[in-house]
Amino acid sequence: MASLLLLFVIRSDQGSVAFALVFTLLLLPVVIATAYGFTYWLFPRYLYQGKMVPFAFYGLFLFVASIYLETMIILWSLVYLGDYRFANMTPITTNIAQLGLALYFVVFVFTITHLIRHRVLAPSPQEEQPYLQVRSDRQTKQIPRSEITYIESLDDYVTIHMSAEDVTTRMGINKLTKELSPGFVRIHRSFLVNKQHVKSYTREKVTVGEVALPIGRTYKKAALAAFEA
Repeated sequence: MASLLLLFVIRSDQGSVAFALVFTLLLLPVVIATAYGFTYWLFPRYLYQGKMVPFAFYGLFLFVASIYLETMIILWSLVYLGDYRFANMTPITTNIAQLGLALYFVVFVFTITHLIRHRVLAPSPQEEQPYLQVRSDRQTKQIPRSEITYIESLDDYVTIHMSAEDVTTRMGINKLTKELSPGFVRIHRSFLVNKQHVKSYTREKVTVGEVALPIGRTYKKAALAAFEA
Protein backbone atom coordinates (compact mmCIF):
# COMPACT_ATOMS: atom_id res chain seq x y z
CA MET A 1 0.00 0.00 0.00
CA ALA A 2 2.82 2.40 0.90
CA SER A 3 4.53 1.89 -2.47
CA LEU A 4 1.32 2.52 -4.44
CA LEU A 5 0.48 5.62 -2.42
CA LEU A 6 4.00 6.99 -2.82
CA LEU A 7 3.98 6.25 -6.55
CA PHE A 8 0.66 8.05 -6.91
CA VAL A 9 2.03 11.16 -5.14
CA ILE A 10 5.23 11.26 -7.21
CA ARG A 11 3.39 10.49 -10.46
CA SER A 12 0.87 13.29 -9.76
CA ASP A 13 3.22 15.75 -11.50
CA GLN A 14 2.54 13.92 -14.79
CA GLY A 15 6.19 13.18 -15.39
CA SER A 16 7.80 10.05 -16.76
CA VAL A 17 6.17 6.89 -15.46
CA ALA A 18 9.48 5.02 -15.61
CA PHE A 19 11.27 7.75 -13.66
CA ALA A 20 8.49 7.89 -11.05
CA LEU A 21 8.61 4.10 -10.63
CA VAL A 22 12.40 3.97 -10.16
CA PHE A 23 12.37 6.96 -7.81
CA THR A 24 9.59 5.36 -5.75
CA LEU A 25 11.58 2.13 -5.42
CA LEU A 26 14.60 4.12 -4.23
CA LEU A 27 12.57 6.10 -1.70
CA LEU A 28 10.44 3.20 -0.48
CA PRO A 29 13.02 1.76 2.01
CA VAL A 30 13.28 5.17 3.68
CA VAL A 31 9.48 5.41 3.96
CA ILE A 32 9.15 1.88 5.37
CA ALA A 33 12.02 2.35 7.85
CA THR A 34 10.57 5.67 9.02
CA ALA A 35 7.05 4.27 9.38
CA TYR A 36 8.25 1.24 11.32
CA GLY A 37 10.52 3.42 13.44
CA PHE A 38 7.62 5.59 14.58
CA THR A 39 4.96 2.85 14.81
CA TYR A 40 6.88 -0.04 16.37
CA TRP A 41 9.71 1.72 18.23
CA LEU A 42 9.05 5.35 19.16
CA PHE A 43 5.34 5.09 19.94
CA PRO A 44 5.29 1.93 22.11
CA ARG A 45 8.63 2.57 23.85
CA TYR A 46 8.26 6.29 24.61
CA LEU A 47 4.96 7.94 23.61
CA TYR A 48 2.60 5.32 25.05
CA GLN A 49 4.59 5.30 28.29
CA GLY A 50 4.52 9.09 28.64
CA LYS A 51 8.28 9.56 28.07
CA MET A 52 7.90 12.74 26.06
CA VAL A 53 11.49 14.03 26.27
CA PRO A 54 13.15 10.92 24.77
CA PHE A 55 10.25 10.63 22.34
CA ALA A 56 10.88 14.17 21.09
CA PHE A 57 14.66 13.63 20.95
CA TYR A 58 14.58 10.34 19.05
CA GLY A 59 11.67 11.54 16.93
CA LEU A 60 13.72 14.55 15.82
CA PHE A 61 16.69 12.29 15.13
CA LEU A 62 14.54 9.96 13.01
CA PHE A 63 13.08 12.95 11.15
CA VAL A 64 16.50 14.42 10.35
CA ALA A 65 17.87 11.03 9.29
CA SER A 66 14.93 10.42 6.94
CA ILE A 67 15.23 13.87 5.33
CA TYR A 68 18.98 13.37 4.92
CA LEU A 69 18.45 10.03 3.16
CA GLU A 70 15.73 11.59 1.03
CA THR A 71 18.19 14.33 -0.03
CA MET A 72 20.81 11.72 -0.95
CA ILE A 73 18.26 9.94 -3.12
CA ILE A 74 17.36 13.20 -4.87
CA LEU A 75 21.04 13.89 -5.62
CA TRP A 76 21.61 10.34 -6.84
CA SER A 77 18.53 10.57 -9.07
CA LEU A 78 19.68 13.91 -10.46
CA VAL A 79 23.03 12.40 -11.48
CA TYR A 80 22.05 8.93 -12.69
CA LEU A 81 18.41 9.34 -13.72
CA GLY A 82 18.18 13.01 -14.62
CA ASP A 83 21.58 13.27 -16.32
CA TYR A 84 22.40 16.36 -14.21
CA ARG A 85 19.26 18.14 -15.48
CA PHE A 86 16.36 19.02 -13.20
CA ALA A 87 14.15 19.20 -16.30
CA ASN A 88 14.46 15.43 -16.64
CA MET A 89 12.95 14.92 -13.19
CA THR A 90 9.38 15.44 -12.00
CA PRO A 91 8.97 18.71 -10.03
CA ILE A 92 8.17 17.07 -6.68
CA THR A 93 11.37 15.01 -6.77
CA THR A 94 13.49 18.17 -6.90
CA ASN A 95 11.77 19.85 -3.95
CA ILE A 96 13.02 18.53 -0.60
CA ALA A 97 10.19 20.16 1.37
CA GLN A 98 7.40 18.82 -0.84
CA LEU A 99 8.96 15.38 -1.02
CA GLY A 100 9.38 15.38 2.77
CA LEU A 101 5.68 16.17 3.15
CA ALA A 102 4.83 13.36 0.75
CA LEU A 103 7.07 10.95 2.68
CA TYR A 104 5.52 11.79 6.03
CA PHE A 105 2.03 11.75 4.57
CA VAL A 106 2.60 8.10 3.69
CA VAL A 107 4.10 7.48 7.14
CA PHE A 108 1.06 9.16 8.73
CA VAL A 109 -1.38 6.99 6.75
CA PHE A 110 0.57 3.84 7.68
CA THR A 111 0.64 4.77 11.38
CA ILE A 112 -3.05 5.69 11.58
CA THR A 113 -4.02 2.48 9.77
CA HIS A 114 -1.96 0.43 12.21
CA LEU A 115 -3.46 2.17 15.25
CA ILE A 116 -7.00 1.65 14.02
CA ARG A 117 -6.42 -2.03 13.26
CA HIS A 118 -4.48 -2.96 16.39
CA ARG A 119 -5.71 -0.55 19.07
CA VAL A 120 -9.26 0.41 18.12
CA LEU A 121 -10.78 -2.50 16.21
CA ALA A 122 -8.88 -5.39 17.80
CA PRO A 123 -10.41 -6.77 20.99
CA SER A 124 -8.26 -7.29 24.06
CA PRO A 125 -6.73 -10.75 24.55
CA GLN A 126 -9.04 -11.45 27.49
CA GLU A 127 -12.14 -10.62 25.45
CA GLU A 128 -10.94 -12.51 22.41
CA GLN A 129 -9.79 -15.69 24.16
CA PRO A 130 -11.02 -16.31 27.72
CA TYR A 131 -9.20 -19.66 27.69
CA LEU A 132 -5.55 -20.50 27.21
CA GLN A 133 -5.20 -23.59 25.03
CA VAL A 134 -2.18 -25.81 25.73
CA ARG A 135 -1.01 -29.37 25.09
CA SER A 136 -0.27 -31.45 28.17
CA ASP A 137 -0.12 -35.23 28.71
CA ARG A 138 -1.07 -35.76 25.06
CA GLN A 139 -4.26 -33.78 25.56
CA THR A 140 -5.39 -30.33 24.52
CA LYS A 141 -6.54 -28.47 27.60
CA GLN A 142 -8.60 -25.29 27.86
CA ILE A 143 -7.36 -23.35 30.87
CA PRO A 144 -9.42 -20.35 32.05
CA ARG A 145 -7.10 -17.36 32.16
CA SER A 146 -8.77 -16.05 35.30
CA GLU A 147 -7.83 -19.21 37.22
CA ILE A 148 -4.11 -19.00 36.45
CA THR A 149 -2.22 -17.68 39.49
CA TYR A 150 1.30 -17.65 38.07
CA ILE A 151 3.45 -19.34 35.44
CA GLU A 152 6.89 -20.80 36.09
CA SER A 153 9.46 -21.35 33.35
CA LEU A 154 11.44 -24.60 33.33
CA ASP A 155 13.81 -24.31 30.35
CA ASP A 156 11.72 -25.44 27.34
CA TYR A 157 8.66 -26.10 29.50
CA VAL A 158 6.39 -23.98 31.67
CA THR A 159 4.25 -24.97 34.63
CA ILE A 160 0.92 -23.16 34.79
CA HIS A 161 -0.06 -22.90 38.45
CA MET A 162 -3.73 -22.71 39.39
CA SER A 163 -5.61 -23.05 42.64
CA ALA A 164 -6.89 -26.53 41.81
CA GLU A 165 -4.03 -28.02 39.78
CA ASP A 166 -0.76 -27.42 37.94
CA VAL A 167 -0.32 -28.03 34.22
CA THR A 168 3.06 -28.47 32.55
CA THR A 169 3.38 -27.85 28.83
CA ARG A 170 6.13 -27.41 26.27
CA MET A 171 6.02 -23.67 25.62
CA GLY A 172 8.27 -20.64 26.08
CA ILE A 173 7.48 -18.04 28.74
CA ASN A 174 8.24 -15.22 26.29
CA LYS A 175 5.41 -16.36 24.02
CA LEU A 176 3.03 -16.60 26.97
CA THR A 177 4.00 -13.13 28.14
CA LYS A 178 2.90 -11.65 24.81
CA GLU A 179 -0.23 -13.81 24.62
CA LEU A 180 -1.49 -13.15 28.15
CA SER A 181 -0.63 -9.47 28.63
CA PRO A 182 -1.74 -7.00 29.93
CA GLY A 183 -3.45 -8.95 32.72
CA PHE A 184 -0.25 -10.85 33.46
CA VAL A 185 3.03 -9.27 34.56
CA ARG A 186 6.54 -10.61 33.93
CA ILE A 187 8.45 -10.22 37.22
CA HIS A 188 11.41 -12.51 36.58
CA ARG A 189 12.99 -14.46 33.73
CA SER A 190 11.25 -17.52 35.21
CA PHE A 191 7.95 -16.09 36.51
CA LEU A 192 4.81 -14.52 35.06
CA VAL A 193 2.05 -13.60 37.52
CA ASN A 194 -1.65 -12.89 37.20
CA LYS A 195 -2.37 -9.43 38.64
CA GLN A 196 -5.77 -10.62 39.89
CA HIS A 197 -4.11 -13.13 42.25
CA VAL A 198 -1.37 -10.88 43.66
CA LYS A 199 -1.96 -10.48 47.42
CA SER A 200 0.94 -8.09 48.06
CA TYR A 201 4.25 -6.98 46.63
CA THR A 202 7.43 -5.14 47.54
CA ARG A 203 10.39 -4.04 45.47
CA GLU A 204 11.94 -7.47 45.98
CA LYS A 205 9.10 -10.01 45.85
CA VAL A 206 5.48 -10.70 44.91
CA THR A 207 3.12 -12.81 47.01
CA VAL A 208 0.68 -14.92 45.00
CA GLY A 209 -1.54 -17.00 47.26
CA GLU A 210 0.86 -18.53 49.76
CA VAL A 211 3.87 -18.37 47.44
CA ALA A 212 6.48 -15.59 47.45
CA LEU A 213 8.14 -15.04 44.08
CA PRO A 214 11.27 -12.91 43.50
CA ILE A 215 11.29 -9.82 41.30
CA GLY A 216 14.24 -9.86 38.91
CA ARG A 217 16.32 -6.74 38.56
CA THR A 218 15.76 -6.59 34.80
CA TYR A 219 11.96 -6.65 35.21
CA LYS A 220 11.65 -4.59 38.41
CA LYS A 221 10.83 -1.18 36.92
CA ALA A 222 8.23 -2.43 34.43
CA ALA A 223 6.69 -4.84 36.97
CA LEU A 224 6.24 -2.23 39.68
CA ALA A 225 4.77 0.19 37.15
CA ALA A 226 2.28 -2.48 36.05
CA PHE A 227 1.22 -3.22 39.64
CA GLU A 228 0.76 0.48 40.43
CA ALA A 229 -1.26 1.18 37.27
